[in-house]
This record gives sequence, structure tokens and C-alpha cells, in this order.
Amino acid sequence: MLNKKLKIKESIERFYWQLYTSSLEPHANVSNDPRASLIRLYSDDIPDVSLSEIRMALQHLKNGKGPGEDGITAELLKAGGRPVLEVL
Repeated sequence: MLNKKLKIKESIERFYWQLYTSSLEPHANVSNDPRASLIRLYSDDIPDVSLSEIRMALQHLKNGKGPGEDGITAELLKAGGRPVLEVL
């Protein structure tokens, strides 16, 4: 029984070690990745987000909800005015 529990524990440890260990080389050259040129090509076509788009997105946030991981509530973002819009 103890041997079986030990094997299960070792199997779980091995699984999570493999799951959370990066399989990429630390200095992998992503410029050789054929997708890199596509990302550059299409990201150049995407315009910057305008202040009016950010303002509209903030208006759609519901009040009274809990803050995110940063501790900032929707009400605080909405009350921040233009300085907050420019940072976002």
C-alpha cells in the first residue's frame, strides 16, 4: 500500500515538473519562426486605441463589482478622467 502511494506521488511530481518546465531553449531565436513575420506584418496594420474607444469601454464597465488583481475598481477608473484615459 505504501509503495503504491509512493509511486502515485512520484508520478504526480513528474507530471507537474514536466508541465511547468520550459521546453524552449533559453536563447531561442524567434526571428527564424515563420510566424514572426506575420505578426509584424499584421500588427503594423492595427491602429492605436483612441481615447474615445477607451472612454466608451470604461462606460460599459459595471459599477459595484469587485476590483481586479490590481485592486482598482471600475468606479475609480471612471472617476480618473483624462489622465487615466491617457495611461490606459
